[in-house]
Amino acid sequence: MTTVSDKVKNRLEQLDDFEDGSVREMLNLSQQEYVKRINDLNAALKTTWEQDQRVRALKIAIQV
Repeated sequence: MTTVSDKVKNRLEQLDDFEDGSVREMLNLSQQEYVKRINDLNAALKTTWEQDQRVRALKIAIQV
């Protein structure tokens, strides 16, 4: 049986992995790739906000 604290811990770990990968990915992009990535993050931000995933939306907003 999965407890609430296990679910929260798992979700926080997923968010940390998401953030770390995105930061590393942005370091080696050309200008055109960077603009595309920002546009992709903007779309992801809108989607996560509409899906009521507020913590993930905030992390995306910080990256943008």
